Amino acid sequence: MNFSDLTAGLEAWPDDAPSRLDIDRLHAGEIDGEAADALRARIARSPEAAAYLAARERGFDDAPIDPRASLAAIRRGMADAREARAARDPRAVLRRWLPLLAAAAVGAAAVFFFVGRGGPPVAPDPPIDTVRIKGDLRLRVFRRTASGAEEVLSGDPFAPGDALRFRAKLPEAGRVTVVGVEGDGTLYTAWPPPGAALSDRFEAGADVQLPEAVALDDVPGTETLHLVLCPDDVAPVCASAGAEAAPNCPEGCRSTPFVVRKVAP
Repeated sequence: MNFSDLTAGLEAWPDDAPSRLDIDRLHAGEIDGEAADALRARIARSPEAAAYLAARERGFDDAPIDPRASLAAIRRGMADAREARAARDPRAVLRRWLPLLAAAAVGAAAVFFFVGRGGPPVAPDPPIDTVRIKGDLRLRVFRRTASGAEEVLSGDPFAPGDALRFRAKLPEAGRVTVVGVEGDGTLYTAWPPPGAALSDRFEAGADVQLPEAVALDDVPGTETLHLVLCPDDVAPVCASAGAEAAPNCPEGCRSTPFVVRKVAP
């Protein structure tokens, strides 16, 4: 699956107008004081820049978020609450450690832990650089609708051509990319969009918006997006480790998956 940049084909951005990136940074509160006043003055002199800032301030694609997004947030909050309760439940902790204690009691020479789709325990593959840490890194996906936008969850059905925006929960500052892995293991870049002159560096935040929108292609199938966060001094360039695995990324990077299930209309 390939993504297309929804801004492609739009009229050229005026040379004398502030860049979209500067406007995004102003909207995000990264520019303040006299610099912000000067930038707002430049925006006011450009109809295109003023319209772009107004669109950012109104939200996704100049429209309100669809009320169905509230349901997605409730479902996500319920899942987080269940995870938190399980982490505090001493019975869950005991269940987690009983297999290890039993193995030690019978003199097992080694204990291997694995995550997969089933089958007998096997020794883990050599560790890859990417580390997925549950709960502290999250990709949020919003889909354009007739009335605005709705948040969709991992595994929800998508339609070919759906327009998407990404938001991320970032536990620390760093460089960000979103890569996708097709059913045959092919890896592609979903964000930043092809040809977009966007910074991939973001500060930590619970709801960080990745600028610009992308569109799904028209090929049905199930694929996985991976939000990748790398340290400032590491380029977020990853390689495929297969359709069922997290991508291989440089040391110090971490990733989290989001399943895209495209169905025919």
